Amino acid sequence: MLQAWVNTGGRSFIHAPAMLPAVKTNIGCIAVDKAADGSVRIFAGARVRQGMFPLSDPSRLIVLSAKGDFLREESLPVVGESPMCTGARFLQLDGEGEKELLTVGEFRSPAVYAYRSGRWTDLTKTFLSGDMPGWWTSATAADLDGDGDEDLVLGNYGLNTQFHTRPEEPFSILSKDFDGNGKLDAVSAYYIGGKSWPAHSLDDLWEQMPFLRKRFNTYAAYAKTEADGIFTPEERKDALRLTASEMPTLLLENTGGVMKVHELPVQAQFAPVFAAAAFDADGDGRRDLLLCGNQSGTRIRYGKYDANTGFLFRNEGGMRFSFVPHASTGFDLRGDVRSVAVTDGGARLWFGVNGVGVQSYGRFR
Repeated sequence: MLQAWVNTGGRSFIHAPAMLPAVKTNIGCIAVDKAADGSVRIFAGARVRQGMFPLSDPSRLIVLSAKGDFLREESLPVVGESPMCTGARFLQLDGEGEKELLTVGEFRSPAVYAYRSGRWTDLTKTFLSGDMPGWWTSATAADLDGDGDEDLVLGNYGLNTQFHTRPEEPFSILSKDFDGNGKLDAVSAYYIGGKSWPAHSLDDLWEQMPFLRKRFNTYAAYAKTEADGIFTPEERKDALRLTASEMPTLLLENTGGVMKVHELPVQAQFAPVFAAAAFDADGDGRRDLLLCGNQSGTRIRYGKYDANTGFLFRNEGGMRFSFVPHASTGFDLRGDVRSVAVTDGGARLWFGVNGVGVQSYGRFR
């Protein structure tokens, strides 16, 4: 649910429900932009529709006046299925006019929208070279090369998983109400040895879709079945298929045109990146990069993705970054970090950790 709270001075806030229309969907991200006339755009990216994974409700784009009064809602172009949005940023990509809106989500490519002549237009192909369907987890904007515009850090699930992908061998989800009980069933698959195999145990499938007990009455039979063999061609008809082949966390350099993709050191790929912050950690005038994340809510067979304990990367210039060992930073974050805030010019860092609350670290340099 989307809510508005107004600062009445100091540390006091009051709930202001009249400022926003009712948005009772699962929100995965928020992005805010203030126009030259003082009006404010709020993008609320919708996450998973209740009980309908991997679908989501439509995202919302709300416009407020300079005084905070609700003016209107605007619509983004709908391309394919409504995506599960996990990150969004308004930033200037072409150097003129209003800022563009970049969004990322699970099992989709990053998308770029621009407000032109009174309506939003999909300009993804103008700023991104080729499709990049990934398991994207976050989007952070910061000037990393010191040229005055904002670049992007796109968080992803990383390379330290069982799912090794490439464009022709993606991780996939096939979704449909296969058993006719009114609920979507989502079956995942990934490639091993050039073939796509189901990512679930037979027990998991039996629990979700009991009719498969007659189709696979032994573990041996299921072990020999590739992903496309679970359902008949008729059952697969009209099913939604989503894929993710781009798994590493990446940097996108803002060039004023097609953004340039840069890789990060291998440590950035040790775990999913849900939060990032850019600040000058060593006092050399360049913004360094802090990446945090992890994911503990996984099935036992996959294990926890918890190898990131707060990773700092020194900005070497030219969009090149080097890993700073923990002995130099003192970071030892445990658990699933979902937000990072920097205060006092980097003298203090604040981390929001699931199930723990807020943790703080003081200056380490």
